[in-house]
Amino acid sequence: MILNLPPKSNPKNPSKARRQNIKMLRKALRPPNYNLGLFKVYRYNAAHECACCGVDIRRFLEGDNAYAHITDERTTYFFIKRSLQMVTSPVAQSQGLHHITLNGADRKTSIGFWEGVLGMPFIFEQPNLDNEDENHLYFDPGDSRLITIFTNEKRSPNKAKVGTEIGSVHHIAFDVSSASFSQIIERLEERKIAHSGHKDRGFMDSIYFRDPLGLLIEIASYRFMPPIGSTHSDVLRQAYLMRLEHGDYNINQKHLALAIEKLSKSMRPSLSK
Repeated sequence: MILNLPPKSNPKNPSKARRQNIKMLRKALRPPNYNLGLFKVYRYNAAHECACCGVDIRRFLEGDNAYAHITDERTTYFFIKRSLQMVTSPVAQSQGLHHITLNGADRKTSIGFWEGVLGMPFIFEQPNLDNEDENHLYFDPGDSRLITIFTNEKRSPNKAKVGTEIGSVHHIAFDVSSASFSQIIERLEERKIAHSGHKDRGFMDSIYFRDPLGLLIEIASYRFMPPIGSTHSDVLRQAYLMRLEHGDYNINQKHLALAIEKLSKSMRPSLSK
C-alpha cells in the first residue's frame, strides 16, 4: 500500500509513534484505489503492482521522493512524500487524435505528396472556413482519422527545413506494416527522395524523409503485435516498467517479450495455478 502522507514521528517515544502509524494505516486500508481525503491509498501484490491500475509502485520511491517505511508482522507500509507534480482532473478527456492540420502550398503539391507518396486517399475538400483565400484538403491516413492541409494557389513549395524553435512540430510519424516497411527504401530511391536510412528504435523500425515543404516525416513499423484486448500503448507501458526493472537504457525486444507475456497471463488466467 502507498499512502501519500508523511508518517508520524515521536523521538521521545518511537514505539508509540510506530503503533500510531500502524493503527492509522490499518484503518486506512480499503479496496484498491480508495481516496482518503486529499490522499490516495493503493494495495499492491507481491510484484509491487497496484491492484487497481497495475502501476509499479517502486517508481514512487525513486528520485527525490523522501520516504519512510514501517513493518509489522503482516505488512510493509510505505509513506511517500507528496509529489508536487500531481495530475489534476483534465479540462477534457482525450479519446484519440482527431486530426492534424498543416499549412500547405498549392493543391497539386499537397495531393501529389500525401496521396501520391504516402498513399492517403484524398477524401474531400472545402473552403477554409476561417480564411476565404485558402482551400482545405482532407486525407485519410488509414485509421479513419484525418490529415488536413490548407492550400493556396498563390503559394509554391519551399524545401527549406521546418524550424525547430520551441513550439514547432519536429516530425509526424505514420504507421505501416513490416511488409510495407521492407519496401520503402527502394521505393523512396526510385522517386529520388532523400531519406535517413533504416533506424533501429528498439520497439519499432523507422525511416525519415521530408515533404515538399520541409516537414520531417517518419514511417514507423512496430516490431510486435499486442495480445488480443490490449493496445500497443499497453505493451509499451509494461515494457517500460520492465526496462526500469532491468536497468536498461531503452526498450528492446527482451522487454517487449516479457511485457506481452505478462499482459497475456493477466488477461487469460489459467486454472492450473
